[in-house]
Amino acid sequence: MIKLFLLHALILTLPLEAAPLHNEIISLHLWQETEPMIWTQEKPRAKEETYRELLQEASDILSGMLYGYDFYYVPYDKSRNIAEEFKLTPLARVHWGDPNLKIAATERRGNRIYVKLNYYLESFQEARRKAWSSNTFPIVLGSGRGNFFAGTTAKSGSISQAIKEAIRNHLRPRVFNKPREISGQLLIWKEPRIIIEKGSYLTRVTIKLRVSEITPYRIF
Repeated sequence: MIKLFLLHALILTLPLEAAPLHNEIISLHLWQETEPMIWTQEKPRAKEETYRELLQEASDILSGMLYGYDFYYVPYDKSRNIAEEFKLTPLARVHWGDPNLKIAATERRGNRIYVKLNYYLESFQEARRKAWSSNTFPIVLGSGRGNFFAGTTAKSGSISQAIKEAIRNHLRPRVFNKPREISGQLLIWKEPRIIIEKGSYLTRVTIKLRVSEITPYRIF
């Protein structure tokens, strides 16, 4: 069991779990490797770095669940020599030190640390998610992979890949001619699930999607 004071001292001070102040709670259940999977002659990273990466992951996911992203997507087109491009731009961020973010539990099992975090939503955040709950915005699913041995950048990259795949899954049966570019907004609707499968981070996401513009190719 990792002591809470250790996590606080090494990273940032977060308040301990307290009585709920708001109606809705988002809970995240995250894990991170504390030791490299492939040993090299390079110095192993400090545990402080592992914890920072884990908490950064929580910040990224919460920001996507509370505020969402603008997205811009250019599909790959071999015949036109167009490279794929996909960008996610956060609309706002959850920062460490936010008083509504609480550590509920921590645990170490083997070479992993597990952390449960609760975020208590303010009324404007509840209203934002309620607006996204409208049937106007479809729920779409996607999965993405990242090389497990490439480290935590591949882990975060697998989330981005899963979001891109969700957008593709939604558009594929609806847009028959490959568009030049697509843009819109999205909200991560449920906590992403990240597992290790066949040497990869495998992430599954559920998002709410609003496609604002689809630009077709005018001339081949």
